[in-house]
Amino acid sequence: AAFRDPSTIFTKAYEALAPGGYFEMQDVYFKPISPDGTIEGTKWQGWCELLVESAKKLGRNWRGAPHYAQWMRDAGFENVVEKVVQLPVNTWPKGQKNKIMGAWFLEDVLVGVPAITPAVLSRIRCLWSKALIDGKAQERALHIVLL
Repeated sequence: AAFRDPSTIFTKAYEALAPGGYFEMQDVYFKPISPDGTIEGTKWQGWCELLVESAKKLGRNWRGAPHYAQWMRDAGFENVVEKVVQLPVNTWPKGQKNKIMGAWFLEDVLVGVPAITPAVLSRIRCLWSKALIDGKAQERALHIVLL
């Protein structure tokens, strides 16, 4: 999450909207899952945990997305609708739509990982190496989903 306190942002958004206004929030719940356990014990899983813990040290909760709907209600929004979408991290899942989403999201991951890793870790003065990620995001045998 880009915000230290998303609930404050939701309150400010509510106060800034005209009656009947619309507010939409999208974020990734930064805890990849694997329906068949192929992520367990991988460097990918370790990298995610390291980044979440590092972001926490910077005052950012990268696992706050499950609270957004309630924080919106607390801010005063009515008729809040939460839609959770599973994003596969490559083309492993069945179905053309899932394969296309996975291919696009893989591109985001391949561009984002080299950018986000030093951005977060250097801010907490954490030593890191490109070897932190084993490059398996592209491998279809690794079944990763982000929510």
